[in-house]
Amino acid sequence: MGSVIRKILVALIAAAVVLGINAVQVPKYDHSNSDWPATITVKGFYDMEPYTVDVIFLGSSVAVNAFSPHYLYNEFGIRSYNLSTAHQSVFMSYWMLREALRFQTPRAVVLDCRFCFRLNPEEPLNMSEGVVRQAIDPMQWSAVKREAIRDICAHDPSQDILSFYLTNLRYHERWKSLEETDFRFDLHDPLLGWSAASGPSEPIQVFVPSDPQARAEMDPLMKEYLDRIVALCEENSIRLVLVDVPGNNVNDGIFNTMAAYAAEHNLSYYNFASQEVVNTFGQIMPYERLTTHANYFGMKKLTRFIGSILQFSLAVLGTEDAQYEEQTMYHAVEDNAGVNRAEQIDELLSVLQKDHYIIFAAVNEDGWADTADSNAWKTLGFHEDPFTASRYSYAAVSGMQEQLSEEKAVLQGSFGTHQYHVESCGDASGRKASVVIDGTEYAVNQKGLNLVVFDTETGRVIESCVLTDEGLVRP
Repeated sequence: MGSVIRKILVALIAAAVVLGINAVQVPKYDHSNSDWPATITVKGFYDMEPYTVDVIFLGSSVAVNAFSPHYLYNEFGIRSYNLSTAHQSVFMSYWMLREALRFQTPRAVVLDCRFCFRLNPEEPLNMSEGVVRQAIDPMQWSAVKREAIRDICAHDPSQDILSFYLTNLRYHERWKSLEETDFRFDLHDPLLGWSAASGPSEPIQVFVPSDPQARAEMDPLMKEYLDRIVALCEENSIRLVLVDVPGNNVNDGIFNTMAAYAAEHNLSYYNFASQEVVNTFGQIMPYERLTTHANYFGMKKLTRFIGSILQFSLAVLGTEDAQYEEQTMYHAVEDNAGVNRAEQIDELLSVLQKDHYIIFAAVNEDGWADTADSNAWKTLGFHEDPFTASRYSYAAVSGMQEQLSEEKAVLQGSFGTHQYHVESCGDASGRKASVVIDGTEYAVNQKGLNLVVFDTETGRVIESCVLTDEGLVRP
């Protein structure tokens, strides 16, 4: 009997070790390393109280960036969650909805239609194995997940069903590149599935119908799963809204096909790049990115439009809910958008006055800038004045270290789990500016005061620029 017990204990220990290895080796995507943080998006959904989410967003990365549940709640009181993930095809949207319905009874589902058509001809599921796993791996184990895995492998025989259960078979090489995030198991999403993209604004290519006879063929597999989504929504008395956001490259064929499909199934379909929708956005400012991956300012226009549809056309009413009142990271992202929008030095120094920023500074050649306000610089917690110390080296980390010298200045240290190394060489010591955080160089390394801004809420660098005598310079 004792030997049997020992064998059982050994088997249990071995199983625990394997499960632990599996959990660690699976890649994890959060706000610190991705604009499309699928891991915490999916895991965070399980944190929502049952039967409290009234609207679910589904779709690809463009939908991740387009629709913010917090902004929707602030403007309309509507409770929602964004379950979109990178390259999420309609096939995967179906399984995400199946999983969501285990816990929530939404009144409406908003589906991004980008992947109704064949975008990845070489991929049977219209999405690569990597992004399939970003959506499936974080799911809780259930009959839905097991059925989804069988379905994935049935349509894409190149994928190994066993590797979804024993994920170390797929990710065994990741031992060489594990990071702090890989050892975290309490992942949740304070932004409820939304994430803001960055990058320059792009003009909207306004869609004006020109050929009412044109038709584009939906991919057969995508149409099959779109039909399944429609049926699932009908079974659960859910209003389904089909959308194409700006940048989905909608042409006459796509528009006519989607409009006809919506009419056939008594659904709503909105092309956000159509003239009538764009007209509702009002003037689009240069800092508002709506096309493809929306930034914070573009998101506000897109979310406000869908919010008006949900409230006034579908009668989804607002409800007070404490889950949506915690918005610390949301406001941090709002602050970050203001930093990225700043065009003048003094404007930048003003918006940087937030407790969640750590500012790294290094002079290359000369920090002189008579356009900068030294008092504004010192309100950020610095004591020295790099703007008037011509040709000096200057290295600083807000609230930690600072060095102004005729020689090369070097600072190094840590904050939280991060390591930094800051180096400044003025005119007489080599003309160099370097800010390395966790082994990555972030400084622009141009003449002037090079700044790098780290946001402790999102866990990432959100700005890198140079303050010069000619103004604020970004690469």
